[in-house]
Amino acid sequence: MNDTYSNFYPQDNLLKIRLSNHSNDGFFKGKMLISTPSLKNAQKKIDEVVLVCVHDVEGIVGITINKAFPNFSLRDLEKHLDFPTFSHSFCHQKIHCGGPDNIQKGLIIHSSDYQTPLTQVINESINLSSNVGILDDIHHQRGPSNFIVCLGYHQWSQQHLEKAILDNRWTLCDAHGHLIFDHPTPQIWEKSLEHIGLNSQHLIHECGYA
Repeated sequence: MNDTYSNFYPQDNLLKIRLSNHSNDGFFKGKMLISTPSLKNAQKKIDEVVLVCVHDVEGIVGITINKAFPNFSLRDLEKHLDFPTFSHSFCHQKIHCGGPDNIQKGLIIHSSDYQTPLTQVINESINLSSNVGILDDIHHQRGPSNFIVCLGYHQWSQQHLEKAILDNRWTLCDAHGHLIFDHPTPQIWEKSLEHIGLNSQHLIHECGYA
């Protein structure tokens, strides 16, 4: 395995340990954070959706689900991992940028029809896996029916995220598998806003975006 990607799948790191502890799950786990254009950040169009996977006493961890790397797919990943070739139906699937922290850490958000002892349940329709075995199962067509592969994640303190929500930088909704898996990546932000009754074009116009 290429040294650059030797830690692509976390085994015993902090994130893995925290994901395994469900006894103190906080309010934000299983929520989606939808970036909200506002006059405070009108200089830059922001259209990001983050799935919150962890909320505990140590803070909050989320993964961006709608920002794919333009030139990095599962086919490219094969070149870095000692792994069999993915089937044609999967090989062109884009790898997503999950966030700025630990960008070499790989995490797979997937439908709840796949679960192993290492799988973390986010809610009734979404699971998270971080072991390389899921790629083997996908390769042999015994993996989840829907999935996205992400690199990296976000971390916040609860106070930081609550302030950002109060400042209208994010709005919240319950995470649903259909919002993540049933729409093309560029449409997830708009569809998530529609799900909670907001019109993305109206918000963009209000903030003066071109």
